[in-house]
Amino acid sequence: MWVERTRDELSRVGLRRAGVSNGLTPAQTRVAELVVDALTNREIAGTLYMSPRSVEAHLTKIYRELGVRSRAQLVAAMSAGPGSEGNGRAAPPGPLS
Repeated sequence: MWVERTRDELSRVGLRRAGVSNGLTPAQTRVAELVVDALTNREIAGTLYMSPRSVEAHLTKIYRELGVRSRAQLVAAMSAGPGSEGNGRAAPPGPLS
């Protein structure tokens, strides 16, 4: 339990790791992964021991870095992009024509 919490807290520091192809910090990557898992900002904040405003700030930077404008586009980018840090889930289907 303490090891997991320590890792979570260290990942929130926001240092960039060498070799991360999507340009996100570890904390930003974790926030994006939780968005892919369909958590709300408040749920993400509780999971990562941060404020909802911090989650919003991370999302703003994530959107800018990945060139997306919505949660749906973020899910698609994390799930389908080469070298993505996503969890391998397929993106939700688009609107029917």
